[in-house]
Amino acid sequence: MRELTIRLSALAPEAANALHVVAYFDRLVEHGAGSRSVLRGAAILSGCPVGFVDRTHGNSWRVLPDGTFTAPEPEAAETWPRVAAGDGSLEMWLERAEPVEGGLDALVLERALLAAATMLGRTADTPEQRRAGWIQTLLADDPDDAARDAALRGLGLTATTPLCVVATADDTPLLASSIDDARTAIGAGRAGIGPIVPARAAATSWRQARSARRLTAEGTQQDPGDRVVLAEETGTLLVLAASIRPDETPPADVVALEDAATTTAWMLETLHAISTTNSVRDAASVLHLHHSTVQERAARADRVLGWNVLSQRGKQRTQLALVMRRILAAR
Repeated sequence: MRELTIRLSALAPEAANALHVVAYFDRLVEHGAGSRSVLRGAAILSGCPVGFVDRTHGNSWRVLPDGTFTAPEPEAAETWPRVAAGDGSLEMWLERAEPVEGGLDALVLERALLAAATMLGRTADTPEQRRAGWIQTLLADDPDDAARDAALRGLGLTATTPLCVVATADDTPLLASSIDDARTAIGAGRAGIGPIVPARAAATSWRQARSARRLTAEGTQQDPGDRVVLAEETGTLLVLAASIRPDETPPADVVALEDAATTTAWMLETLHAISTTNSVRDAASVLHLHHSTVQERAARADRVLGWNVLSQRGKQRTQLALVMRRILAAR
């Protein structure tokens, strides 16, 4: 390793410096050095004070470039380079307003945190895992204030940064700065989109996004409806989606829909079109059928379901049954 570093120093000084940093912290881990030795090394290598907090044990330290430990700063500046564990329990920063060229600050922080986490019996995550951990912390119903603030910093957000949260089909959360960006991130997928909120209230957007996702459909003949639903456009239906228990017994109207769908392939798609348009002709246009065909289908649906699907009340009843069917299918 030493010979390789010497050769690299002549050819690519930045690569040699990076290799030196990696080797330095690897040696500390190999020899079982304590976390204080790791912090001292980070301060010496970076040439600036280093701050570190272990929220699990309530410890915080500050180390000067000469290796001296001093009283921690009351608050770390937002502009200082920093890195944190995915759950926000460990965080480290350099007291430097402008990072050095070549990305060495980031490497020192990454390797020092990895070493410190190892000494403390933790696992230091990859950048992707850390981001996922920060998002999980931010979206928790009752996050610890310090952990939430660490998550915001890790994600490059402030408490007031506007964002919305997307709940994808597999329950993976995505953060977006606008509804348009959220739609772009989803692509052709199926998802619920929460309202735009300040980043500190992201948990609210997440809860509503998950409820909105339960209102989505595949957009097929057997599961007609929107693949993407905006929470802010659903009104009272969002309350319904959030209140239905996973073990809820399907209402009679939903059972009737299911029974009708098993014997008539066009039933659900036709009922969706009829209940969401103003007239039979409008429904026929959506279905690309002649209006007389839709009229005949509506008459058959009346007989099978037991209510007039073309009346205003019947349309409301059909819409609610279709919505309940989606919610129960999303359990």
